[in-house]
Amino acid sequence: MIREEYEKGSSLPSLIHKLVFQFPDLTAFFQAFNFDKKEALERGKISIPPGLMPEYDAIVQRKAEIEAELESFLNELKRELKVSSLNYYHANKDRYLIEISADALKKVSLPKDFERMGGTQKKPRYTCGRVQSLVQSLVETEREIENTEIGFLRSLQERFADHYPHCKMAIDYCADLDAILS
Repeated sequence: MIREEYEKGSSLPSLIHKLVFQFPDLTAFFQAFNFDKKEALERGKISIPPGLMPEYDAIVQRKAEIEAELESFLNELKRELKVSSLNYYHANKDRYLIEISADALKKVSLPKDFERMGGTQKKPRYTCGRVQSLVQSLVETEREIENTEIGFLRSLQERFADHYPHCKMAIDYCADLDAILS
C-alpha cells in the first residue's frame, strides 16, 4: 500500500504522516479482551474477571463453598475425636484423604464409615462417604470451571476474528513504518 504510493512519487514525510495519523483506532479491540493480562502471563492461563460472567462467578463460589465444607468437616472431626493433628492429604488423584498419626489412632475409635486408603505405618489415611461425596462435587465443579474458561477463551478468539481487519491494518502500518525508517 505505502510502497505503491512511494513509487507514484509521494514524499517520505507525507507517507510517515499518513501512517502515523491514519493509524487504525484499536480501542474497541483492546476493550474486547477483558481479562487480567498480568495474571495470564504468570499462570499461563486466562482467568475470567469477577463480575464479567455471573454464571462463572456462581461456579467459583460453589467451589469455594465445597472447599469450606471440607475444612469444616475436618474441624468437626477434630473436635469429635479430640485429635488436633488430623490433616487432609493430597497426592495425584487422591484428594482429601484424612491423615491421622498412628499414635492418635490408638487412642480413638474412628467412625464406622471410615475406609483405609493407604498411607504409611506412622500416618494411615482414610476416607468416608461424606468426604467422597464432597470431593466428587468438587471435581465436577472444577470441570465446570474449566469448561467455562475454555468457552471464554473461544469467545476471545471469536472477538479477535471480529477485529481482524483493524489488527491487520495496524500491523501493515507498523511494517510500512519500520521499512521507511530502516
